[in-house]
Amino acid sequence: MSYNVKNGTGMDGRRDYDRTARVIAEEKPDVVALQELDQGTIRSSGRDTLQELAARTTLTGTYAKAIDYSGGSYGVGILSKEKPLSVKRIPLPGREEARVLLMAEFRDYWFCVTHLSLIREDSSASID
Repeated sequence: MSYNVKNGTGMDGRRDYDRTARVIAEEKPDVVALQELDQGTIRSSGRDTLQELAARTTLTGTYAKAIDYSGGSYGVGILSKEKPLSVKRIPLPGREEARVLLMAEFRDYWFCVTHLSLIREDSSASID
């Protein structure tokens, strides 16, 4: 599953970690790629979006910071049934903001998450 959680904020502008976690849990995924996660920011009242979702879904959370943001950080993450055997954070090009690729190794596969730039040249360079 892949889900841009917008820091747990819904289309109605309300931050509701329970609602976001329900969307994930209803799909019963083995692994989830998450984009737009706040960790300790003013915007999220110092909360860790990934860990809020991990606790509510009973999945393991793995986070990769892309940028410092608003007193904390902002990045991507993975929720998974299994704890990753190893993880790798790879910086990617981004002119409007730094981007990152998070790779997690599991027993039978690798799983990756990123949030590509909207600038075509940067996205293309990241894919390479």
